[in-house]
Amino acid sequence: MDYSSPVLLGVRNLARRVGVLPFLQHLWRSLRGEGYEENFEKALLSGIHKGDVVWDIGANVGLYSRKFSDLTGPSGKVVAFEPSRQTFVSLSSNVASYQNVVCFQIAVSDSVGKAEFFVTEEENSPVNGLAQRSDIPVGEVYSVDVSTGDEFNAQHPELSPNVMKIDVEGF
Repeated sequence: MDYSSPVLLGVRNLARRVGVLPFLQHLWRSLRGEGYEENFEKALLSGIHKGDVVWDIGANVGLYSRKFSDLTGPSGKVVAFEPSRQTFVSLSSNVASYQNVVCFQIAVSDSVGKAEFFVTEEENSPVNGLAQRSDIPVGEVYSVDVSTGDEFNAQHPELSPNVMKIDVEGF
């Protein structure tokens, strides 16, 4: 199923605004007998080929970066972006043996500069990010470097992407 359909995106946004999105998602997945994550992963990985450059924006600890590395092979590259200090350390450690993965400790956004990064009490939590969530207490806030995809690409034209995975928790 094409989850990028404008109609489906409109319905999803409306359901989120009125607070029924979790219920509808659960109902949809129950009826279809499939999970979003499995479909997402299948669709994403099927689009990656040997020699590709893949940007993993919001790489977290590198689960997808490692999968992308295997798919792109030695002639490809995986560019892992992770702004969180501690998570970046975990990411770097987790992909250290993957020769075609390069890590950058920056956030990718719509501007260049600095931004506040909100960290819960769990440093590697996937809900840490540039947007503060009202339902999760913040343990720490610090400044991170931010770049646009265009600016990064201009500085690193050899890393121009064929595929991007963007998982930035609401930002």
